[in-house]
Amino acid sequence: MISSLQSWRFIFAIMIFLHHFPVDGTGLFKAGGSCGVSFFIILSGFVMSAGYGNRCRQRSFIYWDFLEKRLVRLYPLHLLCLILFVVIRLFSSHAPEWGALIPNLLLVQSWIPDSEYYFSGNAVSWCLADMLFFYVSFPLLIRFVFICKKRLCLFLFGVFLLYFTALYFTPAGKVHAFFYIFPLSRLVDFIIGMLLYHVHQYVDQIAWIKKLKRLSYTKKTLIECLPIVLLILVLLFFPLIDQKIYVACYYWFPMSFLILLFAIFNKNGGDYVFVNK
Repeated sequence: MISSLQSWRFIFAIMIFLHHFPVDGTGLFKAGGSCGVSFFIILSGFVMSAGYGNRCRQRSFIYWDFLEKRLVRLYPLHLLCLILFVVIRLFSSHAPEWGALIPNLLLVQSWIPDSEYYFSGNAVSWCLADMLFFYVSFPLLIRFVFICKKRLCLFLFGVFLLYFTALYFTPAGKVHAFFYIFPLSRLVDFIIGMLLYHVHQYVDQIAWIKKLKRLSYTKKTLIECLPIVLLILVLLFFPLIDQKIYVACYYWFPMSFLILLFAIFNKNGGDYVFVNK
């Protein structure tokens, strides 16, 4: 994991926690949920590409071994949380909806566009269902990107055209289910993270980027403040943004800018003040 991004994982996790922390029936920090989720999905695509991008293209790569390792990271904790949920509900005399828990147990609940199912059990585990789908798809996607480099722009144009067309025609009441929760829609965020890693690999070799790395810590810290300022502005304008946008693509650019810049300055940037305090 890129060290300069570690502290941001904690910050966005706090945002998500505050989003779910109830005050007078609503979350303490409403913008924190969609913002944090976008960050973690894009970061996952970036980190997976950094850690497994080359390995997935090697002949020695074994797909099922890869999936087994991912499941070991996800499923035991998910199962523990689900069991705790069931126990708590039983002791509180509110039996859970057993039918809705079956997709949750199998980590496929986010494929069902009904809040009774995708928020069943440990409600936030819908994101784990999405992550499992991303992990299943990643080796295939990375090989496709490698094989179809010349047609990649055309492929991406088609993906984003389809995405925004579907977003435009989806009724407002269904946007949350189909664009905030649904794995195929969130796969676009994951793909953005994958592409971001390749952009990072490219710009890291550009001469003027190398000059930026040689600036003083003070100057590099000031540069790293740019995505932070942008993020603050995006969060301030959040109440004015239509739900169709903030549950879908509102955070794509600020999250990408933040991840890319901190990755570029990793271990030689002004991020010292964020990582080591």
